[in-house]
Amino acid sequence: AMKTLRNEQGQQLVLVAALLPFLIAFLGLVVDVGKVFVHQRMVQNAADAAATAAGMVLYSQGRTVAINTATYYATRNGYTDNGTTVRVWVHQPPASGAYANNTRYVQVEMQEAVSPIFAAVVWNGTFTVRATATAGYTVRALGADLWALKDNATCNGYISLYMNGNHGMIRTINGIVQVNS
Repeated sequence: AMKTLRNEQGQQLVLVAALLPFLIAFLGLVVDVGKVFVHQRMVQNAADAAATAAGMVLYSQGRTVAINTATYYATRNGYTDNGTTVRVWVHQPPASGAYANNTRYVQVEMQEAVSPIFAAVVWNGTFTVRATATAGYTVRALGADLWALKDNATCNGYISLYMNGNHGMIRTINGIVQVNS
């Protein structure tokens, strides 16, 4: 009778060698997806900062300053629009969302093309991450003010009251302002 000797030594080495490309590809996928998520968070943070800063100056300094402020803060956070891999759009009033066309709000949209690390071996593309942030102001009454304006025969009704924020201004032409304080 003939004896067959079966030596299974080294079988694990063949199995690992066969699976190694799949393990490396999976590791590369995890690293690339992680990079995309990190960049998504960075783009969202930059959009939030730009919109918040612009919303804070919109009321006091107007539309142009708000747009310039948003662009400045996007750049300060590493996102300068280069027309290709990084895009930054500032809409005042917002172009979309719950505050669309509301002149008290400003919207910042950003996108970035993220190049993969490992997938670049087999794929020449990029992942595009996008973020949108909207900020603005609301006008709230802080309490009642009482203004007593005295009209007389010489002013012809030209007494007006102008309110801007918490600062009031009274304009009279040939009139008398009477204040009891």
